[in-house]
Amino acid sequence: MKILLLICCLMVLSCRSVFQEPSYEMLKQESKAIQSATRQPVEQPTAPSLQNMRVDQCIALAIQGNLDYAVIAHRIEQARAALASAKAEYLPIFSIRAQYFHADSPAMYFATKLDQHEFQMQGNLNQTDDFGSSQLSFNFYERLNLAGREALNRKVAQINLETAQLEQAKLRNILVDAIILAYYDMLASQKYIAIAEKSVTTVDAQLQETKVKYAGGGVLKSDVLALEVRLASAQEDVIRARNRYILAKNSLAYLMGLDPEVEISLEEQDWQPRELPPNYEQGIAIALATRPEIAQVRKQLLAAKYGIAIAQSHYWPDIEAFGSYYWEDRDFRYTSNRDNWKIGGAIVWNIFDGFRTYTRVWQAKEMFAEMEKSDQKTVLAIKHEVSTAYRNLEEAQARSKVLDLAVQQAEENLALVKKQYEGGAATITKYLDTELSYTQAQFQWTQAQYDIKKAKAALGKALGYCGLCVAEEKQY
Repeated sequence: MKILLLICCLMVLSCRSVFQEPSYEMLKQESKAIQSATRQPVEQPTAPSLQNMRVDQCIALAIQGNLDYAVIAHRIEQARAALASAKAEYLPIFSIRAQYFHADSPAMYFATKLDQHEFQMQGNLNQTDDFGSSQLSFNFYERLNLAGREALNRKVAQINLETAQLEQAKLRNILVDAIILAYYDMLASQKYIAIAEKSVTTVDAQLQETKVKYAGGGVLKSDVLALEVRLASAQEDVIRARNRYILAKNSLAYLMGLDPEVEISLEEQDWQPRELPPNYEQGIAIALATRPEIAQVRKQLLAAKYGIAIAQSHYWPDIEAFGSYYWEDRDFRYTSNRDNWKIGGAIVWNIFDGFRTYTRVWQAKEMFAEMEKSDQKTVLAIKHEVSTAYRNLEEAQARSKVLDLAVQQAEENLALVKKQYEGGAATITKYLDTELSYTQAQFQWTQAQYDIKKAKAALGKALGYCGLCVAEEKQY
C-alpha cells in the first residue's frame, strides 16, 4: 500500500507541469536559476570600451555579442545532443517496473498463482474469486536493424553537426562583412557632417558679407534671399547627415548586440587582412575552396544520400533481444526462492506495411534530387557574387579617380567664382551653383573612398575571407 501511495504522489508531481501554464516571467526566472545552477562561477568581464573603436574591435565585440551568432551556437549544441542520441541507439534499454492489479480473470489468476509459486490444484478454475497481486521486475530490451539503420542515423547526425558548424562559419562571414559595412557607413557619415557643416559656415559667412553690402546699397535684396535659401538647404544637409550617422551607429550597435542609445566613437582603420586576388579567375577558385556554403550544401547532399539508405532499411527485418527478472506476490513479499526470469530474442519483418517504406524511399530520393539542385545553385550564386564584387570594386576605383579630379576642379572653380562675385563680375546664382557643385563633389568623393573600402569587404565576403580570417587568427 505504501508503494501505491508513493506512485500516486509521483504522478501528481509529474502532472503539475501539464496543468500549470508557464508565463514569460516564470520562464525568465527559471532560465536564470538554471544558468546559475549549471554554470561554473567565472570572473565577470569589464564592460567593453566603445570609444575610439577600430574595425577589428567592432568585429570582436560582434562575435561575442551578436544574438544571431549566439543562436547558431545553441543549434550546434542541439546537433551534438542529436548525435549523442543517435549513438545511444546501440545501447540496450534497462528498466524497473512495479505494478499492482486487482482482477477477476481465470487466466490471470492461473498465471499469477504460477508466478507466485503458490498454485495448488483445487476448486473450479473457471469460477475464481476476485484477487490482487503486485509485481516487481527488472527488464532489458534491445532492437537493431539488419540493414544498419542505427549506423546510418549516426552518420547523418554527425553530418548534421558538421553542417551546423558550417552554418556558424557562414554566419561569421556574413556578420564580419555587415560589421565592416556599418563601420564604414558610420565613418562616412562623420565626414558628411563635416562637409555639410563647412558648407553652412561658408554660405553663412557669404550671407553676412552680402547683408553688409545690401545695407550699403551694393547688392540687391534678391542676392540676400538667394543666400538665405542656400543656407537653409545647407542646414538641411547637416540634419540629414547627422540622422544618417545615428542610423549607421544604431546599425553597428545592433550587430554588436548593444542597445541603440549606446554611445560609440570610431577610429578609422582599413580592413584587409589578406591580399585580394587580382582577377575573377583566381578569385572564383579561392571562393569555391573557401566558402562554407559549398561545404555545407555538399554535407547536406551526403546526408540526403544516407537518407535514401535509411528509408530502404525499413525493407529489412529488425532483431530484438529481451529479458526480465521479476517477483510476483499479493502482499509485496518478494523472496529469492520465488523469483522468475525469462530471456529471449525475436526477428520482426514487415512483409507488407501499406507502402509506408515505398513512400519513405520516394521522399528520400526527391530530397537527394533537391540537394543536387541546391549544390548547383550555390556554386552558381557564389560565381555571380564574386563577379559582382569584382565589378563593383573596379567601378568604385574608377569613380574615385574621376572624382579626385572633379573635387580639385570644383575647388578651384569656387575660389575663382567667389573672387568674381566679390568683384561684381559674377552673379549670385553662379556663385551658389558653384558652391553647391563643390559641396556635392566633396560628398561624392567621400562616398567613393568608402565605396572602395566597402567593395573590398564585399569581395572579401564573396571569397570567404571575412569569416576565415577571424577563425584562423583566433583573436576573437
